[in-house]
Amino acid sequence: MFSDAPCGADAQPYQPPPATTVAPVGEGDLLEAAEARAQREQEANRRARQADAEWVEDQQARRLQEARIRKAVVEGRITEGMNGLQVRQVLGEPDSIERRLYKGIEEERWLYQRDGARQTVVLRDGRVVSARGRQDKN
Repeated sequence: MFSDAPCGADAQPYQPPPATTVAPVGEGDLLEAAEARAQREQEANRRARQADAEWVEDQQARRLQEARIRKAVVEGRITEGMNGLQVRQVLGEPDSIERRLYKGIEEERWLYQRDGARQTVVLRDGRVVSARGRQDKN
């Protein structure tokens, strides 16, 4: 250590602590680690792009189904995927409703009797899965 001031009579020479050393790492180890990290990042990016593409595809399918259902409501038809409110908009209140469990899923059969014709609408988990009988709007 250097100083402008003279050392005192009882001054001791300064002994710095030993330097910390790091064991040398071969270039191959660093290169392999960098390549492995780059590969993990590429795989993560690929999975993220695939998840994004699946989300976009799912959203497009939902929009198409929503448009198909809206069209059916306007036309007075029952179609798969409708909910109970939409069925009521088209057919009105059912004359009777039968409830049961189907493979652990709540199923409802909505029965309509209109002008001598019978129509049955089956909903599972609140969505139409089938409709049989007359499809005329009341």
